[in-house]
Amino acid sequence: MITDQAARLNKMITALLDISRIEMGQLSIVRAPMDLSALVRRVIAEIQPTLERHTIDYGEIGGPLWIEGDELRLEQVLLNLIGNAVRYSPAGGGVTVRTEQREVYACAVVEDQGIGIPSNAVPLLFTRFYRADNVDPQNISGMGIGLFVVKQIISLHGGTIEAASQENQGSTFAICLPLAAAAPGSQLVEHMQVY
Repeated sequence: MITDQAARLNKMITALLDISRIEMGQLSIVRAPMDLSALVRRVIAEIQPTLERHTIDYGEIGGPLWIEGDELRLEQVLLNLIGNAVRYSPAGGGVTVRTEQREVYACAVVEDQGIGIPSNAVPLLFTRFYRADNVDPQNISGMGIGLFVVKQIISLHGGTIEAASQENQGSTFAICLPLAAAAPGSQLVEHMQVY
């Protein structure tokens, strides 16, 4: 219990520091060639053994998705999105994660079957310190800063984040990042349309 609480406190401090960096314009990323699909697989492999009432199903459409990204910051994004999917599904159940190519973007999609988000709250999700009204009756902890930081990190990568949800039926979050012009060791990356 002490270890869990120390890790929780560390996450809170890191999130608050990130907000300070964002406000001062000092949140930066270090880009390097990386495969988004490989990062998603690794994050899931690290999270799955810690779950008791949830399972994570992973699907990959296509092969590697090469981007120029900050692996540490994108890991932070994935941990937040998958962690939220678990947290806001208090009854347990499945979380689905997939990677796919959408035109010239590499995307990671996280879906849950949890409490969902009221439709009037969806446009406000990425606002600092915002939490939807339906989380308090569920006694779900949080500070309302994770998605704000996630959006800033994705924006710094030149990407987008989308949210879709229906109350009591779950939520879907998708991050999309520009594909790299070429994969490491190759001349060109083939862009395949995925539907």
